[in-house]
Parts: sequence; structure tokens; C-alpha cells
Amino acid sequence: MYRVKQKINNKSKVIQKEKLLTIGIITKNESEKLERCLKSLMPIREALDCEIIVTDTGSTDNTVEIAQKYADQVLHFEWCDDFSAARNTGIDAAKGLWFMWIDSDEWIENPDSMIDFFNSGKYKNYATANVNFVNIIDYKKNKNRTLQINNRLLLSRDTRHLLMWLTIRLTTLIVLQDNLFNYPIKIRTICLNLC
Repeated sequence: MYRVKQKINNKSKVIQKEKLLTIGIITKNESEKLERCLKSLMPIREALDCEIIVTDTGSTDNTVEIAQKYADQVLHFEWCDDFSAARNTGIDAAKGLWFMWIDSDEWIENPDSMIDFFNSGKYKNYATANVNFVNIIDYKKNKNRTLQINNRLLLSRDTRHLLMWLTIRLTTLIVLQDNLFNYPIKIRTICLNLC
């Protein structure tokens, strides 16, 4: 069991979960990309008490079979044009004290800083952690890179509420928070130009 004491609305609360970390992925017909994503998560799974949950939203290719090779749980969600409802399906099933989400077309290049964040105990002092992303617009030529910092790693105390809060805060460009922690976890993502 993992426990952390947090102050919520000026009241102390102990959060207790079975796992240290849950990594959630939503996917549909991503068989060409999903395996790379899942393989990149294996060092994290080996180093930490971690689970991987894949929520499939109606794949007709072999995405589910690939997910079953790597994930602890593969959930099925009937697509309703709502990414957050699909993501919340994985959040609801999560056993981790912390929750991280990654898209099936993303992969982690070097998980060392994330592993250190948890193994060192630093995670006990924060409620969120930012993740550095390198977006590659032209993947075949490895050109047009942009760096983004996204909040993808959250303490599971009230994940749905926190996701809503972060969306509002980011929309209003107020992103400072007492418990915000910038940690250089590098993830690459493939961006396809569909327009």
C-alpha cells in the first residue's frame, strides 16, 4: 500500500492506493503506433510498482491484441465523441497513487528522471508533475520540433477534479500552483497533419 498525506481545503487527508503509479492510454486503431508506446513504458513498469491500463474505444485492427501483450488491463469503451469520458474510464479503474496519461502515438525516450522522481521519494512532496514533450511535426524528416510542457502526472486524490481545475487554469494562462513540480521527462509524439 502507498500512502501520502495531503492538505485539501485546509484539512489533512491520507490517500491510500495499491500501486504507486497507473499509466493510462486511450486508443483506437493504433496498431502501428501502440506497440512502440507500450514498449517505452516497460522500464518504468520494471523499476516501479506500476500498472498500465489501455482503454480501447472500438478498434477494428489488432490494437487490442497488442495492448493485451503489455497492459495490466485492457478496457473497452464505446466511443461517444468524448475523450474525457474515455480517459475517465481508465482513471476509474486505476489503482495507482499517481496517474499519468500518454497517447498511443507517443513514447518515452528516457524514463530515468521519472523513475528517480518516485524512487527518491520526491513524489511525496508534490501533487502534480509537468512532462516535457518534443512534438515532431514532420516525423519522417525529423524536422519542425517544438517543446511543450504539459501536466500529465497527477496525484490520484481527486484526479477528475484536478483535471478540470488544470484545464481552467491553463485556459486562463495561470499555471502557477504551490504543488507544481517541473520534472524533465522527455516524451516524443508524432503529429499527423490531417487538415
